[in-house]
Amino acid sequence: MTILWTLSAVLAVSCNKEVGPMGSGLDNENSNADGNVIATIYIDAVSPVSTRAVDSSQSEDNSISSIDLYIFDEDGNNLDHYALSEEELSDRKMHIQRKSGVTEYYLFLANIDYATAEWLAGLKAGEFSDSKKGHIPLSAANFRGTVLPMGGSAKVEYNKDTTLTINMYRYQSKIDIGSITAYFDDKELMNKDVFVKRIVVTNSFDVMQFITWNKNTGGMPQFLFGPHFGFSYPAFGGLMTGYMPGVSGYFSKYSSVALEGAEGLLSEKKKYMLNCNYQAPENTLVVDAEDFMYEATVHDIPDGEGQLCSSSDSEHMHTTSVNCSFYVMSGDFRMVTNDIICTYEEQDYTIKLVIEVLIDGETFYYPIQMDRLQPNTNYKISEIMLKSKGSRYSNFYEKHFETSFPFAVVEWDEINIGNIKVGYKDGNKEVY
Repeated sequence: MTILWTLSAVLAVSCNKEVGPMGSGLDNENSNADGNVIATIYIDAVSPVSTRAVDSSQSEDNSISSIDLYIFDEDGNNLDHYALSEEELSDRKMHIQRKSGVTEYYLFLANIDYATAEWLAGLKAGEFSDSKKGHIPLSAANFRGTVLPMGGSAKVEYNKDTTLTINMYRYQSKIDIGSITAYFDDKELMNKDVFVKRIVVTNSFDVMQFITWNKNTGGMPQFLFGPHFGFSYPAFGGLMTGYMPGVSGYFSKYSSVALEGAEGLLSEKKKYMLNCNYQAPENTLVVDAEDFMYEATVHDIPDGEGQLCSSSDSEHMHTTSVNCSFYVMSGDFRMVTNDIICTYEEQDYTIKLVIEVLIDGETFYYPIQMDRLQPNTNYKISEIMLKSKGSRYSNFYEKHFETSFPFAVVEWDEINIGNIKVGYKDGNKEVY
């Protein structure tokens, strides 16, 4: 389902902007007098691209509670910031009037916190990708359950009256899981007590950047949504694409962001990565997300539920329904993506979907590598099937090496010594 938002507001040509509802002067026959040109703008919350086989119930993550508009010139200077009021949101239509010949660039952001919206108003377009200015924490009230940050942009050349639609895309990916089934190759495991305890998205980003401002080959600036451009085929389990949401750069589990000069939630030092399990010790699952970010990345299963196998009931149903959703922000790590079956030293930072399972009271992990998740994409996984005993590590499956040492019996070397006499005779001083 798509929700169509049309916005009612007026932005005048000068710095002293006039804002008002329809009927304030821009909708009459003289509205484009004196060389003025009007752009009528609709905003469309685009339905997520879906991939995989299971349908999930319609959620509320397509809602828009606020819209902030940022206006830039061709040099990336931030000309204006305009936040629509509730009344203006309900009026459903937006007009912008400019002198003929003007070219402007518009960034529309939905559902971001007031403090974040005000902070971004002080940035030039190029500073939106600056790690100390434009890397914005989701946990600074920019993600609130099913209220997701969205973005859309446009270049408008005011040569004549025009109407356009702004497509608003979610910056996050969504992962739906239907059920988990035990179908172990080792049939002895089917007769043990097996419980699913938790499902956790690890190595997920808490930090995002809304745009990158680049010059294209023609010398004209353009918005790049996130650090790379374009929506394409979802890469989780498919092909790698040229689009990456979130932020780009070199990161470690110790990396953090602090915005210079910010106040309130934006002044707090935040880790780039949530639930980072890179190089976590054996038998450890790190979960440090809090509040809404915890809800977005962790699904707890109460004690007594989530049973897959039973030691006392061989006919026990081997499937448990979880029906949970995760909201994930990914990023460009600029590092090698390794095989998930590897040595401790070879493990990587890629996002993992980790299933924590108890087998006869012992904890095992089933990490699933999720490389290059796409924004505004709903990955629907109907079933996850457990086939082996799992890993003692939450971030990788330990690679085991076999070494053989062949043994052979070597033939004796022979040395002939001859007759040896032992003893002695006093008179002759002979030794026998």
